[in-house]
Amino acid sequence: IRLEINLPTYKESIIYLHMPKNEKMSLIARKRFMFEEMFLIQAKIADEKIKSALSPAYKIISKKNKNKISSKEDLKNNSLVQDFLNIHNIELTGAQKKVVTDIHDDMERDNPMQRLVEGDVGSGKTMVAACAIYSTIKNRRTGGDGLQKSAGTPLQAVYLAPTEILALQQFETLIKMLDHTNIEIGYLSGKTAYKYPSKSDEGSYVKVSKSQLIKWVGEGKISLLVGTHAVTKSKVTFSDLALIIIDEQHRFGVNTRADLAHKKGDDRPEIPHLLSMTATPIPRTLALSIFGDLDLSIIDELPKGRQPITTKIVHKTDREKIYNIIEDKLKVGQQAFVICTKIKESEEDDGVRKNVEGELLRLQKIFKNYVVAGIHSKMTGEEKENIMQNFADNKIHILVATSLVEVGVNIPNASIMIIENADRFGLSQLHQLRGRIGRGSHASTCYIFSESESDTSMQRLKNFEKTIDGFKLAELDMETRGIGSLISKNQSGVSDLGMEALKNIKLVEISKKYAKSVAENGLHKYPNITSKITRLENLHME
Repeated sequence: IRLEINLPTYKESIIYLHMPKNEKMSLIARKRFMFEEMFLIQAKIADEKIKSALSPAYKIISKKNKNKISSKEDLKNNSLVQDFLNIHNIELTGAQKKVVTDIHDDMERDNPMQRLVEGDVGSGKTMVAACAIYSTIKNRRTGGDGLQKSAGTPLQAVYLAPTEILALQQFETLIKMLDHTNIEIGYLSGKTAYKYPSKSDEGSYVKVSKSQLIKWVGEGKISLLVGTHAVTKSKVTFSDLALIIIDEQHRFGVNTRADLAHKKGDDRPEIPHLLSMTATPIPRTLALSIFGDLDLSIIDELPKGRQPITTKIVHKTDREKIYNIIEDKLKVGQQAFVICTKIKESEEDDGVRKNVEGELLRLQKIFKNYVVAGIHSKMTGEEKENIMQNFADNKIHILVATSLVEVGVNIPNASIMIIENADRFGLSQLHQLRGRIGRGSHASTCYIFSESESDTSMQRLKNFEKTIDGFKLAELDMETRGIGSLISKNQSGVSDLGMEALKNIKLVEISKKYAKSVAENGLHKYPNITSKITRLENLHME
């Protein structure tokens, strides 16, 4: 491979890098190591994909007659999905219909689905996931065609979320969507376990011991388990796990799905279907490079009724004016977020960075007639849950927070956001934060303050002000700040040169072609390659 694409040997490359006679020698050496890094990542991905294709899966039948669902029209007239949508009187967008069709076509095959769904903030990924869960639990292990409701218990699904706040929120959302199915739904975090429905109150969930919930999951009595990393622990076993849904895939290591699919002592031959979802816009090149073993679907259309979000760069002299606007919104029952980069002031602070503790005290004095609360990562899970629940119930009017709230938090009544020191955030993160408002019926506004007046910072913020497309912002972020703005170098297992390589589409495509060829020939035949791949085992993309 190296000779075919004219790359130097390892020894030559080291010499060229440290003692280059000219710039060309240095560049060719960098290119050699960039290619190697990409090749190893792609070889691992290709090997995983080949292994998956050879594994059996639960065949989840979503059609109600023998004709294959192959179009939006078929989806409408001939599937369990449409029954589910009719119950809730929901009309999917065109983009959602396409993705739901892709998912159900995958799940009807004999081999496990491996699909990544990218959807911008508020595009309706949870509804797509709920459709997949509904079809899964309507199928049974016994009964052949999967639709004999009298035979066996429902197949199981697990929904994995990166934080307790998001997991609990999705637990409650999925209860509302699936309560008519008469299944039992569980919630498991490192600290808490819940079961729905409660025996004493069928409309609510009840706290149970973790050991009891885990026992029910193992027996198949819990059809859907929602939770955090806790669900991947070895004690948690399933009866018939047919579908894994991972929300915000990049926040988990690539071994997370394997931890769920291959439980210790689990001798079932079937591998669960995998549906990975992210609202973090990832440029297509990056998605295909890191998640190349997953088929990619994109939801690029917002549901009807979503209100537009206006974004405005505000000068610090206009702060009082913005506070007056917030008060007007609070008077009519709406709510606001204030986002800071830090939890508290530190000795080495430059004096211009806002922090949650300081802003909380200041805003409580300004908005004396309203409840102002703060939330950050140093709080306990229970404290965070209580604050978010009170905010959702409109018992808190202004929430001062760190970027902790950037993913998944759904407060339809929140229509105003202030982002302090916005220049300290990446464009993709700013977009995620902005997505916490505009989720209800109110027109919403995001005000951004910045202490930096550098041309580069201001241009980035102007791009954010005028661009509402998260994927465009992700591309801009990759161009201006590098891959490190999307994935952290010290956690990813990818070197600086590897990061640089990800921006080179041609290099990625060439490495992918050669890696696929090697993997198809059998990766075990190349011990030098497999030993180098070992260090990628814990590849992580947060």
